[in-house]
Amino acid sequence: MIPMAAGRVDLTVGCGIVPLHILAISLRTMLGRPWPISMAIVLLLGAVAEFLYVVLVEVAKIDSFIAALALPVT
Repeated sequence: MIPMAAGRVDLTVGCGIVPLHILAISLRTMLGRPWPISMAIVLLLGAVAEFLYVVLVEVAKIDSFIAALALPVT
């Protein structure tokens, strides 16, 4: 939300959907974790990725496209 308010494009949602979805399904099927724990893990990792994206774009002044490619979730 902060990059969007600053007039930049936030690409982390689009870049993070597929890997986080794969993680959620893997936690459920391969590791047998309950769905609330799986979703909590996925939401936590998504929040961390968004925080890193905001730091890269707003504090380090890196272009939003480059910052989205540098995230560990993508």
